[in-house]
Amino acid sequence: MSRKALNGGGQSGPAIKPLATMQARDAAKLESFRSALNRARFNKSIGKLADKMFATKSRPVNEAYSEKTFRLTNAWKSEFREALARAESYLPSTKAVTQEDKRALADFIKKLKELHRGRPRGGSPRRPAMAERTAAHLVLERLKYMREKTGAKRISKKSGIPAKLIADARKEVSLHFSVPAAKISADNIARLVDKK
Repeated sequence: MSRKALNGGGQSGPAIKPLATMQARDAAKLESFRSALNRARFNKSIGKLADKMFATKSRPVNEAYSEKTFRLTNAWKSEFREALARAESYLPSTKAVTQEDKRALADFIKKLKELHRGRPRGGSPRRPAMAERTAAHLVLERLKYMREKTGAKRISKKSGIPAKLIADARKEVSLHFSVPAAKISADNIARLVDKK
């Protein structure tokens, strides 16, 4: 008896089974997609029909229905965004008629702008002071390097070297910190250098 006979006559039998199962699986996926699409279309048509029907109902029923649809459409939003969406839906429906209404709207927009601004940074007033400390550190490092290079214990102010180093450090730091050089005090840098 040959090996083909023992294996069932050939290799075509096992290869056909996976193909048939894949086709059946694809057909099931296609059918589930079609049914989901039909349900979505049906739900959309029911929603449109409900909108038409509730438009003719009394005002309290219509308001309750519109409230429910608003909550459903904004359920995924945070409380703040939901409140903004509610305000956005109310504003076009009513117009600011009187001066008081216009003032109230202006106050509301002013508060929104304050919220939009967020937390104050607080870093800008401290930038010149930070730049001065950084410049003093640069000057000290350069003076230390010059002392090591020349072998001197001190570099006097009368030589003009510290003043030149302060001016150079001031320019570098003003570029780095984005602070105008006029706001960085050379006297403060010299004082910080003398402290060390």
